[in-house]
Amino acid sequence: MVRFFNVDSLSKKYAYQSHYNFSENRVVDGRELEGLEAKLINENTIEWRVKVDNKLGYDYSKTLLKDAADILSQNGMKYNIINDPEAKFTLELSRPTMRIDPVTKEPVVTNGYTMNDGNTYDGKAVSKDNPRTLAHELGHKASLPHIFDEKSKLTNTEENKNNLMNSGDNNKKELRSSNGTELVPAQTNDMKSHIQKVYENKTKEKEIESKNNIPNDIN
Repeated sequence: MVRFFNVDSLSKKYAYQSHYNFSENRVVDGRELEGLEAKLINENTIEWRVKVDNKLGYDYSKTLLKDAADILSQNGMKYNIINDPEAKFTLELSRPTMRIDPVTKEPVVTNGYTMNDGNTYDGKAVSKDNPRTLAHELGHKASLPHIFDEKSKLTNTEENKNNLMNSGDNNKKELRSSNGTELVPAQTNDMKSHIQKVYENKTKEKEIESKNNIPNDIN
């Protein structure tokens, strides 16, 4: 336990944080950087806090978040996905939806989706109660495209059929799969870099906003 005996002397400068704040309130996996911002103790661990919005109509699996985090935890990276009612990132859990493809006239099932805005800080992802689907959508949120997308660094070939970022929408029918969970090191590194960059940018934005909202001291 830690007790604060006085208000942080720099609290006005960092008003977007609490007045009584150590390591940006990350006392488990962070330390204070020169008494200011948090510095993660383990650079290969990412804590992704989500506010679960359950629209399934029933309780979701108790191990959903852990199982999805385990899928993302590859190539030396460790993910912890934590349900936090105060989190800014929203995870909507809903049942799959079906529509008819206007071209093929075949039914198409959507198990999850997300806006491709790369906002891993206060964005939103939608997924069914399935760890692979959830990991897939969070991968998209953290900048990973489908393996059959033009922006993909991977080739859309048999060797990548079991990749997490493959899906049943693959333009090569023989390579369609929604079961794979593999990630190559390049994908892991891209996710890590993207998440850290978004966090740093959002933190800077909050600091600037906070400074602009602080009234001048009246003597």
